[in-house]
Amino acid sequence: MSIPGSVLAGRPSPLTWLPELTIERRRTLVVGLALAALLAALRIGWNLAYDNDLFLDSWVLVHVLDVLGGGADRMPRATLTLEYPLSYLPTLPISVLLGPADTVKYIYPVIASLAAVPAYAMLRHGPAPVLGVFALLLLPDLAVKGLTGTPQGIALPLFVLAFYFALAENRPGFVLTAAAILFTHHLTGMVTLVVYYTVVAMPGSREPGWLKREAPYLLFFACWPLYWAWTFFQTDQSYIWPIFLTLATVAGGTSAILLYAAMPRVKGITEYVGVIVKRIPAHIVVEGVILVALVGWLLSTRTLDSPGLSSAAIANRAVVAIYAALLFICALAVLARGHLGLVLMFGTLGWLGFLVMPTGCHRVFDGLRLADYAILGGLVGLMAPGLDARWRQPAIVLAIALVFVAGALRLEVGRDRLFGITNGQYAAANWIEDNTEPGVSIATDTKMSLLILGEANRSATFEGSRWLFDGTPIGPTITTLNTEGPSFFDHPITHVMLTDYMVTRGADVGWFGATTVVRPEMYDELDRIGERVYVHDGVTIWALDQDRTTGDGRREFASKSALTVLTDRFFGALPIVGRGGVCD
Repeated sequence: MSIPGSVLAGRPSPLTWLPELTIERRRTLVVGLALAALLAALRIGWNLAYDNDLFLDSWVLVHVLDVLGGGADRMPRATLTLEYPLSYLPTLPISVLLGPADTVKYIYPVIASLAAVPAYAMLRHGPAPVLGVFALLLLPDLAVKGLTGTPQGIALPLFVLAFYFALAENRPGFVLTAAAILFTHHLTGMVTLVVYYTVVAMPGSREPGWLKREAPYLLFFACWPLYWAWTFFQTDQSYIWPIFLTLATVAGGTSAILLYAAMPRVKGITEYVGVIVKRIPAHIVVEGVILVALVGWLLSTRTLDSPGLSSAAIANRAVVAIYAALLFICALAVLARGHLGLVLMFGTLGWLGFLVMPTGCHRVFDGLRLADYAILGGLVGLMAPGLDARWRQPAIVLAIALVFVAGALRLEVGRDRLFGITNGQYAAANWIEDNTEPGVSIATDTKMSLLILGEANRSATFEGSRWLFDGTPIGPTITTLNTEGPSFFDHPITHVMLTDYMVTRGADVGWFGATTVVRPEMYDELDRIGERVYVHDGVTIWALDQDRTTGDGRREFASKSALTVLTDRFFGALPIVGRGGVCD
């Protein structure tokens, strides 16, 4: 069931989904901006309360703004972000006045909060518009990115606006907004691509003249993965481009073909299941949400947090339970809605999230982050007007409120350590800037590599959390990275930096491999190939002796998950892929 264009044309429609564009449109803008201001105040207050709290990619943006302002030289790790100009150009004048770090910390969260305007436009005739807006914008991963300032913070309001246009069948608005997302954040762009095919194109694919009408748009959006592949090829992480094309072609292309072939049957099944789901009493929905959340919490028998691998860094027991609960109720909501586009979007994102591991695309991004967008679509299905009244009962609304508030607050002891940088780590980064030559690189873990880039203006090994802990001999690996490139051929690794938490708490060597590795013997190994030149406040830095880093041999880490080993060996054997790594 598609959304009639008349809904936004000011004419009567039997389906009250999105607001009619009447005189109330101006009031919608005022309320949306007021909600955005409230969210911005909350996010700025959070950042003021946690002075040393910046998320991973935020430090890349700090470095990019510093480069554009003439305060630093362009380093390889920042190349990827330099391909997305809309992420930083609007804030460049502010950066000149406030400085790069304060701009990323305080201005980007304000921009991310503007997503409240299109969110309110979608939900203002629903059962609880303000609650719905907060539910959309306080999802666990998206909230953290918006709080701390990343390219995703810029992409989020654009995505919600594009989603609004897609549901309203406003083709020009959707295409223009989608084009802006293309140059903003690659993962949000991929989800926007999914929105086009599932919400805009596929539901009408069996109508007469569909191919002729859609051909220009199909060609336009089909070129997106090629653009991303080109941008990845230009970076120090050039091994990403074939992996990205693998996901787009194998997963996306085949899924689109299968959906097109089965569309009449898919539509019939969606309508049939939707009728059944819509009859479920509210109390069973609420009890099901609680049960699924409890099971998710119990299955996470230990805290799964890591020192800083994107969503893996917030995948503690509370967040696992929250994701399980939200995915459950959102899946029911899109089915109860009976809206074919939302059902296809939710299912496709779930399918892609499942495929990232066996295809090796977990090296590009983790599938958990796709769940954020699936949940966003599900919450629109639940909180927008037009759903059966029993699905808008206070009990369901309250259950959703409790779940998303818990997710936004990330109710788990020790949440600060997942993102915060200590004063000692700041001091070590400044020591690196003062005591190393420009143009060199530092081997360290994921989180510290980005602090070094943004604070010390030095390049670092973003995938260090992986190869430092997976049993690979450190010296020969550094020699290989320095000589074979392209990452460090022009920016050789001359120092290694370890922080206490890397050894005492360990690191996840693979995306969702559930392998937390602790290797205290790294200290002895590094002492054999370098000299300790900095030991202070839980941070140790070695200056490497290049003559002592050579050697050969490799051993697999015994505790690495079988699936991780399998995908590493398979994709490592393909000449087109080359060496492995991680990119967010």
